[in-house]
Amino acid sequence: MGKIDNAKLMCLSPKELIDELLLEPIDIYGRKLDIINRLRDIGIEQEADIIIQLINYIIKNSEDIPSNDKSKTDSYLNKLIYLLPPRQGAKYALIFLDHKRKNRRNIGFKYLKYLDYDEEEANLMIKRYTKSKNQTFLEYLARNFNGLTLSDDKITFVLQELNGEYWRCRI
Repeated sequence: MGKIDNAKLMCLSPKELIDELLLEPIDIYGRKLDIINRLRDIGIEQEADIIIQLINYIIKNSEDIPSNDKSKTDSYLNKLIYLLPPRQGAKYALIFLDHKRKNRRNIGFKYLKYLDYDEEEANLMIKRYTKSKNQTFLEYLARNFNGLTLSDDKITFVLQELNGEYWRCRI
């Protein structure tokens, strides 16, 4: 993107930037990623409902696009969930963990890695571990365990299931 195009983006209001994103939500070419970066710079948490609608639209329609564009669409979704408040972004990250494409699952894992979990999300992570036996779910809980309130039996379960002394010591 040239300096003039960048300057034009800097002059647009958040509403104008979002309106441009909504014109062709699946069109991942052009300046869409630049618009998302600009929205992240100015902070648009009050516009989260519009971003949620955009994410839902893309999720619903992204399976029908050509396969060579799917990774670009996933990159677009990755940037969009970071525009949301953490709790709302976490809901999408958890949904992405069940996706058939590895790239979308990786988006979910990347988002959840440093998230401070609430009790509901922690229970979902334990449930996902129980289903998949993927240690990553428990390691993410251990990484961010400070301030988390879980029942004694859940803590005991996590401690028993974690591989490695390093992760158990973090709890």
